[in-house]
Amino acid sequence: MRDYVLMTDSCCDLTDYMARELELEVLPLTMHMDGQDYPNDLAGTAISNEEFYKRIRAGKLATTSAVNVGQFQDAMRRVLQSGKDIVCVCFSSALSTTYQSAVIAADDLRSEFPEAEIHVVDSLSASLGQGLLLYLAAQQKKAGLTAAELAKWVEENRLSICHWFTVDDLNYLKMGGRVSATTALVGTMLSIKPIMHTSDEGKLVPVSKARGRKAAINALLDKIEALAIRPEEQTMFICHADCELDARAVAQRIKDRFGTKTVYINYIGPVIGSHTGPNTMGIFFVGTQLDDQGQDQIQGAGHHDAAAGVAQLILGVHGGVHAAVQIGHGGKAAQKGEGGAQESGHLELRAHMEEQCADTGKEQGGLDAQRQAVLPHQNGHQNGGTKHSEHVLQTQDEHLGQPESPGVADRLIRIHVFSPF
Repeated sequence: MRDYVLMTDSCCDLTDYMARELELEVLPLTMHMDGQDYPNDLAGTAISNEEFYKRIRAGKLATTSAVNVGQFQDAMRRVLQSGKDIVCVCFSSALSTTYQSAVIAADDLRSEFPEAEIHVVDSLSASLGQGLLLYLAAQQKKAGLTAAELAKWVEENRLSICHWFTVDDLNYLKMGGRVSATTALVGTMLSIKPIMHTSDEGKLVPVSKARGRKAAINALLDKIEALAIRPEEQTMFICHADCELDARAVAQRIKDRFGTKTVYINYIGPVIGSHTGPNTMGIFFVGTQLDDQGQDQIQGAGHHDAAAGVAQLILGVHGGVHAAVQIGHGGKAAQKGEGGAQESGHLELRAHMEEQCADTGKEQGGLDAQRQAVLPHQNGHQNGGTKHSEHVLQTQDEHLGQPESPGVADRLIRIHVFSPF
């Protein structure tokens, strides 16, 4: 069996350290601000996350662009010339043209390297949801899956990664053309916070809305209770847009409420952060999915069967069981395990990625009072790419769910299907 490289892009929002521990090859998307290009490398070489959000909070505007075909060709050619194959897992094709660029590059290189395997997989994921999928895939690679087997594993398991987000400031959605000025104004006055998840098509879809930051965060935690399979045995990820202490408080609540042992936290990088604005937060875990109307669905299989399958996936990381679970677009789960146990090990990760939550005191005061915290530097660098004006920008109106108190907000607060990148 030929060795292979697990390749991805910077919208996975992992730290540079974790990406290196997972042995990932990461290509950066690009953020553009004030006439300058900033490769969104994970190390924050071109611009740190702290500096990016400082500028955004000061009113600077940013645009973004995908990884282009030439960048993928250069990176893939280097790997193939070293005698290795490639499994490339990309940012959701519903949100970016990065996946399409990788597909074109791979097609062009197959005639040049006929003996090589190049597998390109659409993660249908974003931010640390993509990161969690890669984290689990890296364990499967270490367990001995071939390149073809891992590509199939990612395709079969990508829909088991639950993404749940809340956006704090509707004005950034207004600037992106996803809500009207009136909606942003009224929503801001009433402190309306949209709750969104990633659909089976890889789109960010509004499911409900909450009145206030505290209620929005409670809604995210309730999704873990409703959807997570054996949360006490999982590793969960939290992303944040320059609100680290909020994220730490949420991570502690996850540990206290669900018994989850490990929660990793990191910034939303400049590319995704350009479209969401500061104080956005997302949580990511393995579980069952919802349909686009927010209804829990597992078509053709009972919830118990789905739970058993996803539990095997979780144990495949923590207990060394080599297994896979398939959750299709309707949410159907079916185990595709292989017998035997293989020790996958647990990566030692940098302390600043590891959740070490301090006591946050009273819940109500803790979240709002601590919101200005910043995380350590991030990494890397690369070239610009295809303008994200070429990306898919959905404009279909979707009603959010009812707020805590009915009234004029029910008629005014609308949000578009959210596909910004």
